[in-house]
Amino acid sequence: MRVHVSDLINGDRLSHDTFNDFGLHVLSKGTIVYSQEISRLFQHRIDYIDIDERVNEETKARTLESTVNPKWLPTVQPVYKNAVKNIEGLFTKALQGEVDEEEVTSMIQPLLNNLQMERDVVSMLLLLNTNDDYTYQHSVQVGMLSYYLATWVGYSNEEAVHIGKAGFLHDIGKCRIQANVLNKPGKLTDDEIHPIAKIISVVDIYSAMISERVYQQKRDLLFVLKELYRLSFKELDPFTTQTFIKHMIPNFIGKRVELLSGETGIIIMTHPTEFFRPLIQIDAQFIDMSNERDYEIRHVYL
Repeated sequence: MRVHVSDLINGDRLSHDTFNDFGLHVLSKGTIVYSQEISRLFQHRIDYIDIDERVNEETKARTLESTVNPKWLPTVQPVYKNAVKNIEGLFTKALQGEVDEEEVTSMIQPLLNNLQMERDVVSMLLLLNTNDDYTYQHSVQVGMLSYYLATWVGYSNEEAVHIGKAGFLHDIGKCRIQANVLNKPGKLTDDEIHPIAKIISVVDIYSAMISERVYQQKRDLLFVLKELYRLSFKELDPFTTQTFIKHMIPNFIGKRVELLSGETGIIIMTHPTEFFRPLIQIDAQFIDMSNERDYEIRHVYL
């Protein structure tokens, strides 16, 4: 059956290869489309495509469920929880000056191995971030995000793994900083801040702000990216911070959003310069928030 791109439903399957007006191959026959694929079709200005006859509602429901529970979840979730569980004992030993690098590696490496295969960081944070064990969960998140950001700013995978380990242990490191460093008057100069510290500073703030704590409700992932963008002109390193934002933003494509108006929709496409004002779909209506300034996103869901 032939449908307009705006009428596609998550789970539709393409019955033919799809090409744009210049003959460039966009999507293959048999592709199951979700919001990311729909966004790609919009980007290539494709109006109509051919899909298989739609399946019954029960099968469709199972197809849609797979977007909420990604295939990687059963593999990554237990590894993540195990890292959170084990890091408490590691903290105790580290504070006593007994850091065993092999033990750190054996605990962290399984998680880092999974991170190399999974790039949808936003889905990972939405699904794995819980309200339990803030201190230890925060350390694991900082390690994960440090690994990702290190690769994004240009470090090799081996270097990124090393930086990820530093992120896991960053709270321990702060406990052992000399007093004359902590009490240094005034701000540190750019030359006084190690490149790895610039990475960990960004993700440390991000993880802290999206987490639930006794004295703070967790904030929305997109809202916190806005805050980081503001801080990139003040306290944080501009290049490192804005690299983090530019790589995080595309992960929001396909995510459900609630607007301040109470309406709900899906992020279809992100804007290259207006990072926080994407193209969203509400039912059959498409809203370009970069032009429609009255719309604001309240919350992002899977």
